[in-house]
Amino acid sequence: TSVDFGSMETGSVSRTVFFKNVGDGTAPLSTASLSNGDFSFSLNRCTNKALTINQTCDVVVVFNSLGKAPGTYSANLIFDT
Repeated sequence: TSVDFGSMETGSVSRTVFFKNVGDGTAPLSTASLSNGDFSFSLNRCTNKALTINQTCDVVVVFNSLGKAPGTYSANLIFDT
């Protein structure tokens, strides 16, 4: 799944990303991280969680465009178990 931050001039924009356990057992989450330093978390409710079936958690991912050249930027959101 991807999350589009849209076009922006200068500044920062954030998006909330939800993770839902659709498996048939508990999903232990130890950490959440981002693969690109241009993105950061302003809120992380998924670290050190054990999600039961159908339970969700969320993170708020922020992209800051200050000082960045025009273009497309992306990052992977990684949940470690």
